[in-house]
Amino acid sequence: MNIEGMNEGFFPKYSLLDKLIGIGSGIAAFVVYYITLTPSIPFWDSGEFVAASSILGIPHQPGSPFYVILGRIFFMMALLKDFAGRVNLLSAVASAVTVLVSFFMVVELIRILVKNDTIPWYGHLAACCGAIAMAFSYTYWTNSVEAEVYGTAGLFISLCLYLLLVWFRNPSRYSLLIVIAFLLGLSISNHMTSFLIAPAIVALVYIKLYPRIGTKAFFMTTGFVLVFFLLGVIKVDFVVEKFMNIVVLIILSCLIYSLYSGYSKKEISLNELRRFFKISLLSLVMFLLGLSAHLYLPVRSNLNPRIVNESKPNTWTMFWGFVNRQQYSQTSMFERKTDLSIQFKKEFWRYFEWQYFNPSKVNNTFKILMISVIIVLILYGVVSPLFYSIQDKSPPSDERRLVFWLNLLLFLLSTIGLFVYLNFSAEEVRDRDYFYAPTYMFCSFFLSIAIFYVIRMLEDRIYQIAGGAVFSILVLLGAASWWHEHDRAGNEVAADYGRNIINSMELNPVVFTNGDNDTFPPWALMCAFYYRPDVRLVNLSLINTSWYATQLMIDEPVTPFTMTKEQVVKLDEDLLHKYTATDWKSEVRRGEWGYSKGHVFNVGKLKLTVEEELMLPMFRDFMLFSIIEASMKKNMPIFFAVTVPQRNMELYHPLSRMEGMVSRITQEPLPDDFHMIRLISNAGKYYNCASLQDPSVFVDDETKRLSINYSIGLKKIADWGYGKGHYKLALRALTKAAQFKANDSRMRLVISIDLVRSGAIKEGQGMFDKALIDFEKEMTAKGVAVNQIKANKVFAYAEITNSLGLFYKSQKQYDKAKQAFNQAIQTFPYYNQAYSELAEIHVLQGNYKNAITILEKYLNQEVVIEGRIPPERVENMRRKLEEYKKHVSEVIPEKNDSASKADSLKKG
Repeated sequence: MNIEGMNEGFFPKYSLLDKLIGIGSGIAAFVVYYITLTPSIPFWDSGEFVAASSILGIPHQPGSPFYVILGRIFFMMALLKDFAGRVNLLSAVASAVTVLVSFFMVVELIRILVKNDTIPWYGHLAACCGAIAMAFSYTYWTNSVEAEVYGTAGLFISLCLYLLLVWFRNPSRYSLLIVIAFLLGLSISNHMTSFLIAPAIVALVYIKLYPRIGTKAFFMTTGFVLVFFLLGVIKVDFVVEKFMNIVVLIILSCLIYSLYSGYSKKEISLNELRRFFKISLLSLVMFLLGLSAHLYLPVRSNLNPRIVNESKPNTWTMFWGFVNRQQYSQTSMFERKTDLSIQFKKEFWRYFEWQYFNPSKVNNTFKILMISVIIVLILYGVVSPLFYSIQDKSPPSDERRLVFWLNLLLFLLSTIGLFVYLNFSAEEVRDRDYFYAPTYMFCSFFLSIAIFYVIRMLEDRIYQIAGGAVFSILVLLGAASWWHEHDRAGNEVAADYGRNIINSMELNPVVFTNGDNDTFPPWALMCAFYYRPDVRLVNLSLINTSWYATQLMIDEPVTPFTMTKEQVVKLDEDLLHKYTATDWKSEVRRGEWGYSKGHVFNVGKLKLTVEEELMLPMFRDFMLFSIIEASMKKNMPIFFAVTVPQRNMELYHPLSRMEGMVSRITQEPLPDDFHMIRLISNAGKYYNCASLQDPSVFVDDETKRLSINYSIGLKKIADWGYGKGHYKLALRALTKAAQFKANDSRMRLVISIDLVRSGAIKEGQGMFDKALIDFEKEMTAKGVAVNQIKANKVFAYAEITNSLGLFYKSQKQYDKAKQAFNQAIQTFPYYNQAYSELAEIHVLQGNYKNAITILEKYLNQEVVIEGRIPPERVENMRRKLEEYKKHVSEVIPEKNDSASKADSLKKG
């Protein structure tokens, strides 16, 4: 039965049941997204998108202009109280609508497969299962509860594919192709991800219009592309460098050849050829119209939006480089950044395992079984339309074969194609599963087809109902297994983190930040909430560019520089020319741009000494010198966020002191690397970390890594308090640090050991036991050798026992202290602090000989003699030993002399 022409009208007609299930699926998804929505500012790019949307700014390349415009609309709508939450809501709405559209898309697929408008009940069930599986897959759900472009990208993908299937059923509706072209252009203005489906759409349109010629052209194109891909693999330079351009030329050449061949053989009439070019031209025009949203970038950039105006694309050169993402390294996909096996296991397979159920909540056998079933179903969903078409001995024009080609192209483009193109390194700064978001969408569609055919094969209605129930339960349980990890209700960790950085500083500061997560939350606060507009935030990654430095010169509040705009631009050009024109690895590092160890920079009152041999200064270094010197002249406070690696502030490290979430740059070196009064004040008065202390809030690994800075500051307070005898202060700081559920196992071990040292013995030992179990699990999961894990555990036991000894020593309970230190030594025979403290207690009790014996025992150990203990530790112990021996040699003779005099008196 040929279904072309069915359901006359622009869109197909749907039954009430279709509408109820489709709309119900979308509403159900939205309700879940709304309940689990991030209430305020998120980490990573989401924080930047909140900032950009709030002021119509320009985020990182390629800018996502259409998303920013939509984000601004949601920002202005008073749907939620929190401004950032409103922008997050855009993703929830877009993703929920995508679920709705995806349901009807699968319904259209099944209609084609059964060659009828009326589909069986399990067709609706299969479509619903696929939509729900997609809605609550790991990556899709993550991108639906925070400000990200992938929710809107999914909407564009589903709309285009839905319209393509509608067009399959009524090919005379060419207006649908023109709408698809417009949506594809507009989708690029949101994010490039959506354009992944363009090759599949073009190929399917051509095959549908001219079956014989279209199929021939498709195989010709595929063959040529495969040949050139293999040439790239064997490193033919021209192909490696120009691969994408060559592919485009191949496609155009095959298209023109097939049209000419069809026309010359009278397989295509002149009228058909004219109509083809007319539709192609109109589609191109509409595609460019959708693409024209990019004009927002130069127009808005020229108006200098405050803070978020990345790369400043207000000239043709800057604009073209911006949309082509020139700031990112353009590594050829043929030059793999790491081994293929590593890329596959870590950056593809690992992400796939997360999608449809939480593998951490099941045993390994069930995990393998479930993943195997899912893979089989996905592959079956891809090939089953072709299989049943061949089984029925249908002609090549059978629509099911068209569905197969669509499935196959989407599968290949989103798996092998994306994997090869993305070319991830072995150590990405974060998990990159979001790049595969379309992959998991398509896999959900394939699952729908597979579920439909599996239930259909059961034939008996009872078995069909049982099969439908099993699939439904598995989909719902898989979705439910990820609830905790995706529930962001009450999660204000990023917003608090940004506030705590800003609130660590007094008025009118300059603060240098390092990356996304110490920059974007403060940006969002300053842009969306107009919070602390006096802060001058300088990102160390961006300050390596002249456009950012000159932008800081005009943004209010203006960041001071000792250089003019012209001098900054000239310096950037000079350095760029010098570095690119010279082999800097050999010549420049020893030339005029290099600085040898001991070189002194004078920046205002600062004297900064180069500590590394032949340091090569970057453009960033000159900008820092200029900003710091100018700020000091104006008596403005200068800070580095604690997240800045020491290598990025190495020259300034001797002049920095920690004051909370920031370190202040002083004009003279200080005896300590912290300012205890301000550290205590910031930690006690300003820090709001309620989300990190809420057991219902899920904290991922990256948040743990960032949040550990709170515990580090509190531990400094505790160490200082303990050293000064302020034990209550130390205990309060440690108790607060222990409340952070974001602490990883290592930090919890450190805190538990310090708690014991401060007298909270029961609490500390309880925390220690749990942290040690988690530590062992984490190390095992990372593949750390068993003997190494065991050694770490032994040392941890020695540390907490030693800590107990320190507490008893502070309380002058010397017998208990000696017992604890002896136990620490028995646990770990090379623990130098336990030997030192034990010897000191014997000295306090006047028993120098025992103290000498203890130190000699330590120094006579084989590992000490062989030099396997750090020399400074050994030297300290030797100094103590000599001190004790000297004391004994001075005291004992004096006692002997006194005894001799007494004997003489008795004899006299």
